[in-house]
Amino acid sequence: MTAEENRIIPSSSTKIFKHTSSLVRRGLDDLRRIATNRNEKAVPRFDTSLLPDLMEIIAYHIEAHYRWYLNIPALTDVTPRIIEDLGEWSRPYLRPAWDALHGTPLEVVLEGEPYETVQVVREAVSRIRDLAEQNGVLDWFASAEHPQR
Repeated sequence: MTAEENRIIPSSSTKIFKHTSSLVRRGLDDLRRIATNRNEKAVPRFDTSLLPDLMEIIAYHIEAHYRWYLNIPALTDVTPRIIEDLGEWSRPYLRPAWDALHGTPLEVVLEGEPYETVQVVREAVSRIRDLAEQNGVLDWFASAEHPQR
């Protein structure tokens, strides 16, 4: 039996973040368009409105990594794939999105952002973590720095 045939998958053989695969396809186009429509001469502003979609894309890549390698990835494990999908412009967004998914308080991740922005990101984090918890894989989003309670 090959390693691929012997691979353990989460409790359900159905992909947990499969709804995200359509978001990834649609989101990639939208996010690329947003990035390329920016004035290249101006310093790009960190646009927190991109974080909810990016968090779903990260969740999709966490699951894909887990299903392939049978371990919970670090940000450095999924970054190359996300950069390949979205482009280099997405790099500054990865750490805040990753931290938000892994339990860092949003007030820290989004310091200085309006309350409405924090709430939108909070809802996205909650949606992703609830789906993970329902499928018994909330540990994919655990953090050594911010343990789950």
